[in-house]
Formats: sequence, C-alpha cells, structure tokens
Amino acid sequence: NNFVQLYLFWELVGLASYLLVGFWFHKASARSAALKAFLTNRVGDFGFLLALLLILAYYKVSHFHLLYVLVAGGRHEMLPLIGLLLIWAACAKSAQFPLYFWLPDAMEGPTPTSALMHAATMVTAGVFLLVRSWPLICEVSWLPHLVAGLGAFTALGAALIACTKKDLKRILAYSTVSHLGLMMLALGLNQVGTAVFHLFTHGFFKAALFLCAGNIAHALHQSTANVDDVGGWRKAMPVTYLCFIAAALSLAGVWPFAGFFSKDAILDAAWHHGGVYAVVGPVISVLSAFYIFRMLFLTFHGSRPEQKGLAAHPHEAGPGLSVPVAFLALGALAVGPLRHGVSRLVLYGLQGLPVGLPGVAGVLNLPGVAALPEFNWTVFALGTGMAALGAAGAYYLTMVDAGWDWRWRGGRAEHVFESDFGWKLVVDAVVSGVVLLGRFVGRVLDKSWWDGLIEGAAASTRELSDRLSFLSAGRLNDSLWWMAAGAALLLGRSLR
Repeated sequence: NNFVQLYLFWELVGLASYLLVGFWFHKASARSAALKAFLTNRVGDFGFLLALLLILAYYKVSHFHLLYVLVAGGRHEMLPLIGLLLIWAACAKSAQFPLYFWLPDAMEGPTPTSALMHAATMVTAGVFLLVRSWPLICEVSWLPHLVAGLGAFTALGAALIACTKKDLKRILAYSTVSHLGLMMLALGLNQVGTAVFHLFTHGFFKAALFLCAGNIAHALHQSTANVDDVGGWRKAMPVTYLCFIAAALSLAGVWPFAGFFSKDAILDAAWHHGGVYAVVGPVISVLSAFYIFRMLFLTFHGSRPEQKGLAAHPHEAGPGLSVPVAFLALGALAVGPLRHGVSRLVLYGLQGLPVGLPGVAGVLNLPGVAALPEFNWTVFALGTGMAALGAAGAYYLTMVDAGWDWRWRGGRAEHVFESDFGWKLVVDAVVSGVVLLGRFVGRVLDKSWWDGLIEGAAASTRELSDRLSFLSAGRLNDSLWWMAAGAALLLGRSLR
C-alpha cells in the first residue's frame, strides 16, 4: 500500500525475470537476452528510484492514499517531474517506446516463462505502477496526453511489426507490446478501469496463446517454432487448435469473448475522444486481427511447399501441457462479464477508502477514472468490422495467395521490419556509444590520466624533497637561527 514496498518488489520482479529469461544459460543468445532485459529495465528503474526519493523528500510520506490526499490538497510543484519519472519507469517495465526492444528477445526463455511474464507479472508491472500513481499523474494536464500518445504509437508500431514476424513467440511478443500500448492509451484517456480490465482479460488469452506456441514447439522437439516448421496441423493437434481459436478470437475482440469487452471499451474511449485516436484505434484492431489470424492459418491450415507441414510428424501434447491451456482458453471465453467487478475493484483502490488525515473528511473524488463504458452499437459494429477485415486479409494472404508470406522476404522491406523501422539501429548506436565511453573512461581517463597523475604526484614529491633537502642539513646552528628569526617575527608582529 505504499511506494517503498512497491519499489522493492518491483526490483525483485526484475531480478526474477532476468533469471528466468536466462534459464538456458548454456545458450549465448539466452544470456544476451537476459542481460539486455536486465540493463534496459535498470534504465527505467533509476527513474522510479528518483521519483520515490522526490516523493519522500517533498511529501514526507509514501502511503498511496495519504499521497492522494496531499495532491488533492494542492501540492503540485514537484508533480510534473515525479510523474515524468514514473512514466519513464513504466515504459521500461511495460515495454513501451522507446524502451520496448528488450521484450521480443526475452523469448529466449522457456515458454512457460514467456507466458508468465507476458500475461501476469513483469510487463504488467508498469501499467500497475501508473494505475496506482494516476491520482498524481492526472493532476498535471499534459502527462495523460503523453501517456496516451506513447501508448497509441507503441500499439500501432508493434502491431504492424507483428504482422511480419515468422517466429511464433516473437509474433506474440510484439502482440504483447501492442496490447500494453492499448492499456497505456486507455490510461491516457483517463479510463483507468478500462486499462485494468484489459490487463485482466489480456492475461488469459495471451497466456493461452503462448502455451499453445509452446505445445507446437514441443511437437517439434524444439524450444521455439516458426511458420516454416508448421502448416496444416489442426487435425494433428485438435486441443491446441481449439484453444488457439478461442484465444485468437478474444485477442481480436470478437463478441462474446473476453477481449471484446475490454478492447472495445478502449475503442469506445478513443472514438469518443476523437481526433487521431479515433483513427488509430480501428487501425490497431485491424492489425491485431491480421497478425493473430495469419499465425492461425499458417500454423493450422493449408499445405504450402515452403513449410514442413505434416512431414514434421506433429502430435498433441499430453494432459500436463494441454489441460492448463484449456483452462486459460476457457477464461479467455468467459471472463468478460466480470468487467463491472473489476471496475468496482479499481474504484475501491483509488477512491473508496476514507481519507485518513486529521481534519479532512470524505473520500477522494476522481470522476470517470474507474467506470467502464456501457455497450455501444456503433463501437461494436466498428470493432467487429475491423476485426473481420483483418481476419479476411490474413485469410487471403495465407490461404488464397498462399506463397505471399515468402515472396516479399529477402529485400529491403524485410530489413526495415527486422530493424523495427530503424529503431534497433538507433539503439545499437547508443549502446555502442555507451560502451566506447566506458572503455575511454576505463582505459584513458582512469588508467592513463588518473593513474598517471597519482604516480606522477609521488615521483614529483620525491624529486621536490630531494631538491629541498639542503635546507635540512642537520646543523644545530641553522636550526637555532631559524627559531630565533621566527620568534623575532612573531614578537614584532604582536608588539606592532
């Protein structure tokens, strides 16, 4: 119930995630991915630490509700900086631009690790931090706009990149980045309850999808799989196929699956806000349906010469691997009606506790942040239509024009998408610059300059003492003379 404890466990989540991503420590790629995730999150964690220190120094308390009261009382001088630092921390942990790039590489960990991180723990911590901090952030007029802009930009870019990936777990990783961006967009539009509810439903369908990808890789006796390894597997893996369909429909926002209720609530908020968000929301919906149904059709339908298909001898996973997926798929189907309960939970957490300061009565009033929008036929038609459009596009480019997914590769377009529209090149350049700076500090400033200064000072002192040694020859007469001269000067000074 306070920022200090949240920070401590925030760091422990980062440590545990580092160990899980690097679980296959004998693989250089897993060690590199774990280190990238750990160091990138340290960048964001430093922002959280600074925000915590500012909160303690300025407000003298860390308890959430006491802070809400102090902020509601008008103490806003440090809020812009505190809010900016908290948003920076959330961007690193929840993989938002510009610090999202560690998450796709985190797929090097075991598939259950990926499902856990993407559905329930690590990447959702940033959204949770902003939800807990929202009464502070929303007091600064421009901070919600920043959150919404970052979320919309990340959601759109990640969804577009997910449409081009071949590795099944990487498709889902960029999907997670995109859906976290949707949660950020909902927060920025002051729909905190909607953001938390999408976090809740996203956990079910994304965990199910990751474990389906794990069952596919298990059938190949590999740690991961891509679209070249599969094809036409729906009869060989019927349980995984049905669970994947349920989770995919939920992700695409198809009624009555759980994802419809949370995703369409975000589309509703964007539609009523208007402007660029009213356009970005439906586009993200189209792309989301496209990449997940592209993955479905390439994996379970069709027989293409570029794929191994049934020659890979696929088989259904045992009960230990298929039963958990079935439970998660059931959640992706059925948790939609819980939306009002989630709304009440958020309302209680943000404004339902009585104010505990002496002389202050009542509860905090944060209008509009918790309630979920009611069913809207216009938004329903728009969201369903966009999902159908994305699914139709995926069907055409995977089933009708079955070779399209392989024809466009190998050229400049693939290079653009593999570099995340060039952002990975920028990140690599920044990292290389930091490494070069570290080497310069270590080898030049420290070893050559500083060590040279210390060693040179010792040699210079020794040389100076040798040159001045004639002044201390050990003759008693010289010492008595200097003592008398000094005493005379002191006496003359005191008698003047």
